[in-house]
Amino acid sequence: MHVRVRPFLAGAAAATAALAAAGSDGAEALAAPATPTGTRTPATLPEGIAIPAGARPLAPTLVLAGLGAAALPDTRTLLTVTGNPATVWRAFAGSVAKAFPAERIDPDRLIGCANDADDGFACTIALDRREPGTKDRLTVVARIATLPDDVTGRYVIEVTTDRDGRAGTAETYGTGGGPTSTAAAFPAVKQTRRATKAGDPIAPGRVDDRYRVLHGSTLVSVWGPGSLTGGFDALLKVRPGTTVVAVGSAYARQSRQDKGGTLVYRARRGATRVTRWVPPAGAGGYSPEIVAVDAPGTTQDFVYYSLAED
Repeated sequence: MHVRVRPFLAGAAAATAALAAAGSDGAEALAAPATPTGTRTPATLPEGIAIPAGARPLAPTLVLAGLGAAALPDTRTLLTVTGNPATVWRAFAGSVAKAFPAERIDPDRLIGCANDADDGFACTIALDRREPGTKDRLTVVARIATLPDDVTGRYVIEVTTDRDGRAGTAETYGTGGGPTSTAAAFPAVKQTRRATKAGDPIAPGRVDDRYRVLHGSTLVSVWGPGSLTGGFDALLKVRPGTTVVAVGSAYARQSRQDKGGTLVYRARRGATRVTRWVPPAGAGGYSPEIVAVDAPGTTQDFVYYSLAED
């Protein structure tokens, strides 16, 4: 089965429903996660999928399990492509094929590539399988893309994994037609933006300028389109010496769409602390989510900022 999933954004709707149940007095509602969460530096990706030559992690793998929404995937990894994107994608697809041999994936012909005027060029692999002897389902979604608003000047691969099928609603692509993953199918990246500074818009071509880079952080990548109808997914790095949770909370305030309380979830994995904010969404507007990763004693402090148009 070849499907496309937007797993991270599915969590916003579920959490917003929970917000209504929690009340809307403007106070932060704290929900205790059931399991720890955090980051780990990947030598390989979850489920043994290899990081291909010509790609490197933008940040450690983010473990999202236990952060308050059943629709969140278990893990998310972002890779920047430093080599030839077609060669890297074929190698990556070959590794995925080993994890899903029944799908008979041909790395030289991948379904689901598209070149959109707003979202740029992207190819997606999304597969799931029932785990033998269990009721669990493993879902792996990988997407290589370049967005006009990105600042990396490179293709970025997003990989999410989920072990119990909580990754949202799948949309079937089918198995016929579509371009192949050859060099000709991967257009050159058009670097339209320079490195940003505090106060600069995060994604000026996608949303209005109220969503800006805040002091204490730098924009690493605008790696995703937010949702099928608009918004953005961005990765920001928190500067050393800055309080990570304060930066994340400031982005949560920036992204509020309406009155009411903000859901806050906290979890730990070892010394790493992860906080997820779900500010109130606006009817017909955007659904925001912020995840801040605080890894004391390292330089691996990040904020994941997603704004999905409803």
